[in-house]
Amino acid sequence: NIKLNKPFAANSAVDEEEQRRKTLFKLAGYYTPYEKVGISPYPDQAIFEAIQKFQTDQGLPKTGAMKPGDDTETALSREISKKLKGQKN
Repeated sequence: NIKLNKPFAANSAVDEEEQRRKTLFKLAGYYTPYEKVGISPYPDQAIFEAIQKFQTDQGLPKTGAMKPGDDTETALSREISKKLKGQKN
């Protein structure tokens, strides 16, 4: 399960979880890192667009942000679990 320690939004401070969040959205098929940089520890517009696209696809409010225990975190955790199970089969 995905467990955020603090909110993740365009106006939130960068922390050590940044690369992990991007990796999760990449695994879910929503985030593509910049080719020359890869997954950086800094927020970029693409990750917030990925969050909004994911929220839209999941029928969630399109906020572009995630908070600990919110519906976006829960849906992303569920989506990642499905992807990982699919990879193991």
